[in-house]
Amino acid sequence: MNVMAPKPIEMTEATVTFSRSDWEAHLDRLEEQSDRAAVARSMAERERLGEAEFARLSYTMAETNRIIDDGVSRITIWRERAGVTQRALATEAGVSAGYLSEIEAGKKPGSVTALAAIAKVLRVPMEHLLG
Repeated sequence: MNVMAPKPIEMTEATVTFSRSDWEAHLDRLEEQSDRAAVARSMAERERLGEAEFARLSYTMAETNRIIDDGVSRITIWRERAGVTQRALATEAGVSAGYLSEIEAGKKPGSVTALAAIAKVLRVPMEHLLG
C-alpha cells in the first residue's frame, strides 16, 4: 500500500510546505504502514522458525538489546543464556578459549569462520552476534 503525501500549501524549488495537521496525519499513516510491514516480517519469521524457536530467539533478542548498552558482548549474552562456559563454547566451536575471550572482550572482531561456528553452537543466526 502506498501512502499518499498530503497536498502542499506552497512549493518552491527548495521547499514544500504542508499544514501541520496534514503532515502529522501523513506521518501517522507512514508509521502504520511501517508497523504493518514489521508485523508481516515477524509473522514470516515465526512461520519459518516454528513457534518455540521464534519465541526463544525473540525473547532473548529483546533482552539482549537492553543489555548491550551496558557494554556486554552479544556473544557473552547468548552464551550465558545458553548456560555454556567460555571454554565449552570455544571447544565446541573449534576456537581457542583465549581467542573467544578476546572476541567477547571486544579486543578482536572474530573471523567470519569463528563467528559462524559460535553461532551454530549457540543456535542463533550469525547476525545476532554482530553489532
